[in-house]
Parts: sequence; structure tokens; C-alpha cells
Amino acid sequence: MVKPIHMNLLRGILEPTSTIATLNRTDIPPLKVKKDGKYLIRLINAGSDVHSIHTHGHHFKVVATDGRINPNPQVKDTISIAPGERYDLEFVADNPGAWPLHCHMGPHATHGMHTFIVYPGFEEKIMNHES
Repeated sequence: MVKPIHMNLLRGILEPTSTIATLNRTDIPPLKVKKDGKYLIRLINAGSDVHSIHTHGHHFKVVATDGRINPNPQVKDTISIAPGERYDLEFVADNPGAWPLHCHMGPHATHGMHTFIVYPGFEEKIMNHES
């Protein structure tokens, strides 16, 4: 079973609340995953800036674009998303640790557009991470 995580991109910040996240502040809780779990991250750019979302330690498949299923999903670790676009990214949590997930555009990550993909037992790694 794929566990969904929705991420709305808004004003350059990520704010997860249960399975919904909006990138819009700096005290963002991590995305908690379990080893070998299969997850779907739905990115929705509800803002006015282009963002380049990057995962460390994992690759993802782009399984849908703007609600349309991709018959041949591309495998990536970074995806650019323009205002109004939506992407569904599927990944398998197969690399235990605490891995950054953030925007690569200018100062977006340092202004709050970042979080972590974190496995059980690695929560303390986040405390010592410098953005």
C-alpha cells in the first residue's frame, strides 16, 4: 500500500500536517517513514515562484503530472515545479537515515522550504543538521 503525503508549495515554505504539508514556515516536522514503506508525495505549487524540489538519499518516480498518470514514470531526485503545477512522486523508503528534502532555488531552503525524510531511530540526526 502506498501512503500519501501531500505537499503544497506556497511562498517558499513546507508545513506538514498529518499527510498534508505546505512549505511556508521554518518549524516543519519531518516526514516520518518506515523502512521498505512505499510513499506517494503529491507536490502542488500553490504559490507564484518556480521551485526545484530535491530529495537526498532517495530517488522517486514521477507517476503523475497535473492529475494525469505517466505511463512511463521517470526516475529522478530533483523536479522543477512551476506555479499551478502538480506532481505525484512515488518512492520506497529503502535508505535509513535522516535525509533533507528541500528546494534548490536560491534562498528558498534557508527561508524555510525544507524538511527531512526520517526513519525511526534517526530523529536525533535532525537536531545536529545545519541547513
